[in-house]
Amino acid sequence: MEKGKKQKLQLVADYLESIGELEDGLTAEKVVDRAEIIDDPERPDWIVFAVDRHQGILGAYYNPGQPMEAYITRFQLYAFNPVTKTIELSGENGEPEVHIDYQRVADVQTNVSFEFTRARGGKHLCREQTDNEECLVGNLEEVKVFAESLIEKLNFSGVHDELSEFLEDDAIQEIVEKLKSAFKKRAVEKAEIAWESYNEGIKLRLV
Repeated sequence: MEKGKKQKLQLVADYLESIGELEDGLTAEKVVDRAEIIDDPERPDWIVFAVDRHQGILGAYYNPGQPMEAYITRFQLYAFNPVTKTIELSGENGEPEVHIDYQRVADVQTNVSFEFTRARGGKHLCREQTDNEECLVGNLEEVKVFAESLIEKLNFSGVHDELSEFLEDDAIQEIVEKLKSAFKKRAVEKAEIAWESYNEGIKLRLV
């Protein structure tokens, strides 16, 4: 970063050090580490800068030291007047960026649990314990189909409601499809583990 720009940001950081954190969470440390000077010829006496701000989405939230599994990066604009010692929000710089680790979201949020019991005719009753849905199955493939069907029934309308402020409908629908795929994969993994454990128990009882 150019020396002059660095000095300007240091003026902002010094001001924030004196007053403390802003209501939206902006701190002197964030200015020093993440801010970028923006040229604004309409406000030559102000220091205009952008800071990337991360907002958790899809149920994700920030844990210190751990990356969020889903978040939006917004490039918030601020303007600081070094004479009057005032700082103002000034819109956003560019378009927000969406970051989603689909498998991590699925690992955290795929709330399914399976149990099996013997049924007649060589079948087995597969029960999903969270929603108390059940299905007769004869093999692992049928178990997988049942697990995937549970995800198909989920309502992902909340994703559209949450992201419509930032993305077009086509982009949101693509995210929904990727979420469904990740959730199905995780549900099938859980069903497979339960099925294997169930069959192992049968084998042990027959020994």
